[in-house]
Amino acid sequence: GATILQKELDFQILRLLEQGIYTKYKDRLGELITGMVVKVDKEENTYIEIGEVKGVLPKRNRIKGENFKVGDLLKAVIKYVNMDKSRGITIEISRTTPRFLEELIKLAVPEAKEGLIKIHSISRIPGVRAKVAVSSVSPNIDAIGTIIGAKGIRINSISKELKDENIDVIEYNDK
Repeated sequence: GATILQKELDFQILRLLEQGIYTKYKDRLGELITGMVVKVDKEENTYIEIGEVKGVLPKRNRIKGENFKVGDLLKAVIKYVNMDKSRGITIEISRTTPRFLEELIKLAVPEAKEGLIKIHSISRIPGVRAKVAVSSVSPNIDAIGTIIGAKGIRINSISKELKDENIDVIEYNDK
């Protein structure tokens, strides 16, 4: 009797742990993460270690021409979190969503992270070009100039992360 009870208890503890991990990552949807590549499979899906779980970057969520190998550090956003009985927790990450570009801008531009510059919309053809519509909450802050940075330093570092994607930063207009 005691062994069956112990197995049931172990199973319940495992379920609670899994539920906690699932909730933690579900709450981080759209968040920028950095992880180390641990595996690339035959279909060219790239697996990275994120904390206590593995995230998968499917080929379709990768910028055309990008190739990763084991040991590479990779940035992406959490696109999808799923939990099923057979496979456990699956975390799909992406480098092609507009959200990924938004998060990279917030990483490079403190004013955007702090909300002094608002990013209204982003459209992109990953690895090719993007348009980012921005505005400033203060007349003292030049939204476009701040994102581009002195001599283009900020926008160039973002572009380099995206396989030299051409990023146009434009003034948001609500008309």
